[in-house]
Amino acid sequence: LATWRHVRPLLGGDDLRALGLKPGPRFGALLRGLTAEQVAGRARTRAQAARWLAARAGAARRPPPSRAERSARGHHHERGGP
Repeated sequence: LATWRHVRPLLGGDDLRALGLKPGPRFGALLRGLTAEQVAGRARTRAQAARWLAARAGAARRPPPSRAERSARGHHHERGGP
């Protein structure tokens, strides 16, 4: 853990926003994952870090399900009453 405290992130929130991500809980998860890659020596440059983030950010950029998709899954939040 001591090693993680001294790791300066190669990329940050601005870089995630540039990838089209909206700030939220996923930001922290991606940045922690990137820090782990840096500590392991698999992301040593900004270019390597950007490729790692871009590969993982694709799943985070999926649009939310449509009303029809939610309905098909049994999520009927729009209905009133029991």
